[in-house]
Amino acid sequence: MFSEHRKARREPLVLPVLLHSGEQGVTQNISASGVMFEFDRVRKIGSAVDFDVHLDTPGGGVKLVAHGKVVRVGTHGSRTGVAVQLIDSRLETGGLDIQFSPRNHL
Repeated sequence: MFSEHRKARREPLVLPVLLHSGEQGVTQNISASGVMFEFDRVRKIGSAVDFDVHLDTPGGGVKLVAHGKVVRVGTHGSRTGVAVQLIDSRLETGGLDIQFSPRNHL
């Protein structure tokens, strides 16, 4: 029997994501400690990923700016699923910059 041991609960959210390299994709789920994306290009496990996720909220747009490490790669149809462990992240909202460090908040 397979049992998953997650640090944080995952929420199924499909949101646009933009890698700092310019490539676009979508999230499949997100948690306090990681994100699952779908992209057209394969990523190497252990490689660094810098990305932005844009959120629309009733108070205006919010951008999650994050740095992470690829921990799992799989195929989802014609796209590649990439699981990223968050190393550092912050929220940007119209001049407000909130810093997070997932390792300190789990």
